[in-house]
Amino acid sequence: MSGVSASGAGVAGGSGGTEVPRDAILVVEDNRGQLDAMVFTLADHDLDAEHGVEVLTATSGRDALAILERERERLAVVLTDLKMPGPPDGIGLLSEAVRLAPRARRILVTAYAGELTLADAVNAGRINRLLEKGYRADELVRTVREALDEHRALQAVIHENERLERERVRTIDGIVGASAEIRRLRDETARVSRVGTHVLLLGETGTGKELVARAIHDASPRAGGPFVAVNCAAIPESLLEGEFFGTRRGAFSGAVDRAGLVEAAASGTLFLDEIGKAPVAIQAKLLRFLDTGRFLPVGAREEKRADVRVVAAANEDLEAAIEDGRFLRDLFYRLRGSRIRIPRLADRIDDVPAIARHWLDRMNREYSRAVLGFDDQAMAAMRAHSWPGNVRELVETIRDAVVRKADDGTFLSAADLGLGACGTARARAQAEPATEERPTVPSGPSLEVAVAAELARGRDLNQIRADVERAALSVALIESGWVIETAARRLGVSRPWIYDRLERFEMQRPDADGGVHERV
Repeated sequence: MSGVSASGAGVAGGSGGTEVPRDAILVVEDNRGQLDAMVFTLADHDLDAEHGVEVLTATSGRDALAILERERERLAVVLTDLKMPGPPDGIGLLSEAVRLAPRARRILVTAYAGELTLADAVNAGRINRLLEKGYRADELVRTVREALDEHRALQAVIHENERLERERVRTIDGIVGASAEIRRLRDETARVSRVGTHVLLLGETGTGKELVARAIHDASPRAGGPFVAVNCAAIPESLLEGEFFGTRRGAFSGAVDRAGLVEAAASGTLFLDEIGKAPVAIQAKLLRFLDTGRFLPVGAREEKRADVRVVAAANEDLEAAIEDGRFLRDLFYRLRGSRIRIPRLADRIDDVPAIARHWLDRMNREYSRAVLGFDDQAMAAMRAHSWPGNVRELVETIRDAVVRKADDGTFLSAADLGLGACGTARARAQAEPATEERPTVPSGPSLEVAVAAELARGRDLNQIRADVERAALSVALIESGWVIETAARRLGVSRPWIYDRLERFEMQRPDADGGVHERV
């Protein structure tokens, strides 16, 4: 019993002077005799002799809620009876656990299992497992141990995400990563920031050119001045000159004295996105401004001066545009001296975990959510995706998943992200020959007939249950392509449960030549 200690509702932690165990299990049962039996069973089986697990107890919803609020940071499992003095009852208490201790696993003990199926409970987002009264001692221990293992697995993922957060390189605001491509980008950005030359950024749409432009501005002597950004493709050609250089009253019908973007960016940086889309006539005026620092507002007779650094960006081949007559060669030469190429996300795929974590944290704050992170399959799917829309596509994919996710305190899956990581395995399973032998599980009246036949053969409920578990596990593994996490989610069980059944049923994974995709 060395690995488990028990505390009542009034105990805030371990006894005075002793080290508080890392994890705690809250057991709630209004029948004192049953509660003592549960605590003794858990203590007798020594759930975690190495680290220690403290069992906290309560006999009412009110006392349990007080413990939940006080011990939320270290609760690993909340196990509660359904019917008990409240408020809250068991369901209400687990709902509070979702809010107060989202990382804790939640188990409902009930004599009314027929009224609430496991699938319904999991889909409700409040209950991870049901334990029907009349359970054996080993069933109680196994259920709690599996929940504890799940909690530890979640904590491991969270700690890994935190490690990535600490180790990632963020010298460029908003652009996250530590790949060779990002290190090169960081070095080039630092170099051009220190000098006063105009800059040309080249890269596909969605790679973060404006973020790099802002980083250049923020790291330069002009950081105290304005940063003005404009998309050259978003302004009608007839208005572009006035937007850039300003207008004077009377220049055309309705014209008023108004400063343009160049004047607004004085002493700072003017970011011209999609410079290749600007009309050639405007390019000529921009070239003259870059050469002289002078510009002529529309309708004015005298030129004005402005001290502005220009950072231009293009997502097309400007040299090809020069050959087509769509871009001025001299303007290209004027800009290309300080030229930076922004890498595609596909060229720095190792940065995806840190980028994803960064943006998930931002979106949790923005939308007041508490999504914990990404499960293994989601992370694998993000690494495998080609990301034709680059970082912008990744960001919007995560945003959509966070907005649509129903439950806080959970992890985003590949399905939540819409990446379909299991599509290949699913397609393979659907394409397998019809002659392949697969176990089938009867339903409806046929299930009753099958059970009656088994009972007539002298087999008991445990044997029948084992057959059903073996069949369901086999189907889930085949349809998931033997991806353990996917099969576990399909069955509504934990990965340790699957490993236990694989060993118990002596089920063998097919070899690698059979197309297995394992994910532990």
